[in-house]
Amino acid sequence: METRKPAGLLGCALLALALLSGCGSSTTTTIPSTTSIFSAHSLIFGNNSTVLAMGYNGFGQLGNGNLVNQSVATLVPIGHMSGFSAGGDHTLAFSFANHSSVYAWGSNYHGQIGSAVTITGTGAFSSTPLRVPIHGTQPFSAGGIVTGVAGGEFHSLAIVDGTVFGWGYNGFGQLGFGTALLADSTIPGPVFVASNGAPLTGIKQVAAGGGHSLALSSDGSKVYAWGNNAEGQLGSNPLNLNNLYNQTPFPVSGLPLNIVQIAAAGSNSYALDGNQHVWAWGYNGMGQLGKNPADTSVTTATNPLPSYSYLPQQVFYADGITPVTATKIAAGLDHVLALVPGGTVVGWGFNQLAQLGNNTILNSFVPVTVLQDGTAAHPLTGVTDISAFGNASLARVGDHPGAWWGWGDNGFGQLGNPVTNTSLGYLMIPALVQGYP
Repeated sequence: METRKPAGLLGCALLALALLSGCGSSTTTTIPSTTSIFSAHSLIFGNNSTVLAMGYNGFGQLGNGNLVNQSVATLVPIGHMSGFSAGGDHTLAFSFANHSSVYAWGSNYHGQIGSAVTITGTGAFSSTPLRVPIHGTQPFSAGGIVTGVAGGEFHSLAIVDGTVFGWGYNGFGQLGFGTALLADSTIPGPVFVASNGAPLTGIKQVAAGGGHSLALSSDGSKVYAWGNNAEGQLGSNPLNLNNLYNQTPFPVSGLPLNIVQIAAAGSNSYALDGNQHVWAWGYNGMGQLGKNPADTSVTTATNPLPSYSYLPQQVFYADGITPVTATKIAAGLDHVLALVPGGTVVGWGFNQLAQLGNNTILNSFVPVTVLQDGTAAHPLTGVTDISAFGNASLARVGDHPGAWWGWGDNGFGQLGNPVTNTSLGYLMIPALVQGYP
């Protein structure tokens, strides 16, 4: 999930395909020999555009120079940033200042932190931010103002002068290089458009899912998608021959021509249009599209399974008539949040770690309201920003500095609260994030 500081330029992010969470804290000085925990850390902006991180730190993804989990918001020592994104077990940030830089830290198993210093493989990581060599290394990156980053499960994206670059894991073609060889890359390379073989330019936002990528054109008329398409998350029929993945971007059909924001989840994609309506496509097994995954009446000859839709679907409330309106959307692993005009939050999808904030652990295929104290009479109000990471949700109440609240998975302290000593590793209703601002 990407967050950008300037108002109106809120990006999105991605999140990993699987999460195995637990309780306790880490004091290890070596990274795990195998990767089994993804999307268990989160980020927020502190005062003066500093970045604060919390949660799982087994690969140094909190960027504070050690491998110790943190259950309070902890400063990342990289100065003032313009935006950030949390990948599966790595983190990205960028700044308009200092020659418009991209920084990355955490696991580099697939080259996702893009470092020529840190090798790839089981022992590759950095617990301190490293500058990504994205300027002057490619023919399309000379000079270059960075305006966005996005971290997928094991891959990374950045926008430089409107051109999209990718690096890291490429098993589904999510780097968009358009080559037959689905090889990982430690060096950022330009994403190429299928239709003309030219770099993908004129882009203002990127989003990265578990194994797919999205980009939004500067005029909002096109959303491009590439990578894994097993659940239709690219907006094309996965049952068509050789359409389970795509190595080059192509526009998603069926969306309005005035998209203002995009977001990517594990196997889902989302868009917010200029009329504040929410659109969703991809996997729907837990209601992530705002549709009943058991309702076969929604199927068509070309979209035969209710568990997914490659056709973008507008999201409505339970009456099926009232559209969800939002000023921002934020996608987690298998759930999504929408910031409603007036300052409340609704969510839908996977909820077995209470990430929808409605005081239940029942999945919901219709939007439900985040509750302040668990009662319907008291929704969380005054919200000015939202974020979603894995199975965790966050909302800021009030303007800067305001106060951040978190709910959902807290098995590693990713909501900025002490990890529970019981088997209940999640927060049913919003709780104040500790350590902020």
